[in-house]
Amino acid sequence: MPKYPSFYNYWPVCFEEHLVRAMQISCINPFIGHTDPEKDLEFQKKEKGMEIIEDFYEEINKSRQTSSYAPIDIIKRILERLDKKYCKFQVD
Repeated sequence: MPKYPSFYNYWPVCFEEHLVRAMQISCINPFIGHTDPEKDLEFQKKEKGMEIIEDFYEEINKSRQTSSYAPIDIIKRILERLDKKYCKFQVD
């Protein structure tokens, strides 16, 4: 069971919090010399309840390696990834 506050149970808040934490691990932490993303991701999953943070982190890192680093492109790819990975139904 996630250990985050109950208001994180709302999808927009949950999505934003995962995005912010993944951006910190991917972009800010290396800049300030903290370079153990696996440990940071594990902490966020186990201690903070951020169960899908790795999906966000991996898409952010893919984007950093391409020319498409626009925030809206990253968010679209994260949503597509989550849809493919976790949705059990298709909407036509």
